Amino acid sequence: MKYRFLRFPEGKCKAVTLSYDDGNINDVHLVEIMNRYGLKGTFNLPGTSFPETHEKGNYRVTVDEARSIYFPAGHDVAVHGANHMAPVLAAPKDAIRDVLDNRSFLESFYGRIIRGMAYPDLGRISEEVKSYLRLIGITYARTVDCTHSFALPSDWLEWKPTSRNRDPHLMEVADKFLAAKPREMYISQRDSLLFFLWGHSFEFPPNDWGIMEEFGRKMGGHDDIWYANNTEIYEYCHAYDSLVFSCDNTMIYNPTQTKVWFDADGVSYVIAPGETLKL
Repeated sequence: MKYRFLRFPEGKCKAVTLSYDDGNINDVHLVEIMNRYGLKGTFNLPGTSFPETHEKGNYRVTVDEARSIYFPAGHDVAVHGANHMAPVLAAPKDAIRDVLDNRSFLESFYGRIIRGMAYPDLGRISEEVKSYLRLIGITYARTVDCTHSFALPSDWLEWKPTSRNRDPHLMEVADKFLAAKPREMYISQRDSLLFFLWGHSFEFPPNDWGIMEEFGRKMGGHDDIWYANNTEIYEYCHAYDSLVFSCDNTMIYNPTQTKVWFDADGVSYVIAPGETLKL
């Protein structure tokens, strides 16, 4: 076997995921748009509580909204800091507490294990920050450094998005993604592609959702794209990376609970949980 490439569920070569920060009240309308076009994403929620109402100028989603708009529609949530603290500017003990307090609250509120994160406050990070995030159980964390690339991350604790919703080149980059045909590339360049969009729902004025409507119409509804939240992307790629190969690459064992698709030397394969596949 010379070349092997991950394929997303059902053998698809492309995936799209969104990531939105801060739990703003505008998440309610953003989720409506995402649901209409079949887009999925992760909402990074700071704090250790949700307000009961929107009285007194409160801009955050309420308790009822936080329960109803995210998980029931296939989205998920992730850590964004109890105090929205830039970890690279804080003492490690304070930054760790900021992550753990937020994570503990979200896990208690939703009754789910939360392992993802988006770096708060300009997304600045360091190797020290990444090292203690690993120790406290954070498996992926998104930065704010847009790449206009569709590559999967080499470091999940420095997961760089493709573009931002207010990027003037957003639609140009989206068109490039849609036009790409990985399986028609030269055999050593047939990587699967991920479009990763991030932003804040408060960046859309009350009646100016045109950019998201256009993005949804353009990017949604394609049979060759897997629409997934950030955690689903991470967990599927982690399952692929967990495949075990014999020394001559003629046998593959899947030790995970996830069905995994891949291409090897131009041939498509799927391997079930617990299966040993002979090529």
